[in-house]
Amino acid sequence: MNRRLKSRTNPVFSVKENEAPEYFVQLSHFYLTLINLEPNEGEYYSLLGEMLEYASHYKTCKSVLQNFYSQHPDKTMESCHERAYKLSPNNMYVCEKLSHFYEVVVRDSNKAIELYTHITTSFPEKSAFAHHHIAKLEMNKYKKRKDPERLNTVIYHYKKAISLDTTNVEAMNLLGLALCELGPDGYEEAKTLFERAIGIRDDSKDTRDVTTTRVRYSVCLLKMGEYQHGYKQMEKALENHGKFRFSVLGEFDRFFNEEMRTCPNDPMPLIHKARVRLLLKRPEEAKSMYNDALRLGYVPIPVAPGLEWPW
Repeated sequence: MNRRLKSRTNPVFSVKENEAPEYFVQLSHFYLTLINLEPNEGEYYSLLGEMLEYASHYKTCKSVLQNFYSQHPDKTMESCHERAYKLSPNNMYVCEKLSHFYEVVVRDSNKAIELYTHITTSFPEKSAFAHHHIAKLEMNKYKKRKDPERLNTVIYHYKKAISLDTTNVEAMNLLGLALCELGPDGYEEAKTLFERAIGIRDDSKDTRDVTTTRVRYSVCLLKMGEYQHGYKQMEKALENHGKFRFSVLGEFDRFFNEEMRTCPNDPMPLIHKARVRLLLKRPEEAKSMYNDALRLGYVPIPVAPGLEWPW
């Protein structure tokens, strides 16, 4: 079989809703033909399993999926991925798709971590994505139960991901957040990571990832007590407020609200929230939060020119 026939990108994922059923039928016949011709090629089963997952995202594919499963009851998403792994346990593509299936579809984080770990040991030089996913899954567990050992595991895997992919800005961002969880012991390293991430993407100052990094960088600086620098980064991040589907204001509030829950008597999160609103030209909201901070015992600190409170 000509290996070029094996497209690893299922077009059904990117087609229009009304075109999806026809694509699904064509691709299902194509992959079933490949499986019949080479029944011991695990990758074909992975491709079919991946396509079944993509097709399930389309409402218009519901009836054709039901028809497919009635004709091929032995070829479900799970059975295709498991069959692929059984046939080709040392094929990285097969391992990646099975790991993704358990992480995203089944939502079995333990099984997904086990499979991603297999990738890191079997393909150590190509496993940046696997370390990244392990770290994300372990971080979700850490958020539910603040276990220091689990946090160390998160940090280890993000560092491995970055060492294997030195331009992985998302991993740098998430590692920075994990280091901030260490408290003062992690702030300096986190600050360096955020600066590195901004440097990589600084040629596109209005991109979403650079704005997200600036939000996190600003919060890190404020935690370190570097208020002037932190507010400058806050201002740069807020320049893109309204440009993306996510809210830059909401991103800041998420961090500061968490600090308020953790330390309800600390006035600084309120001061930072007030600063965000002042930069967004919402002075009444800012003043209300500022006054609430005063009631919690906030003592005004000197600020650089241009950062003075207007009242």
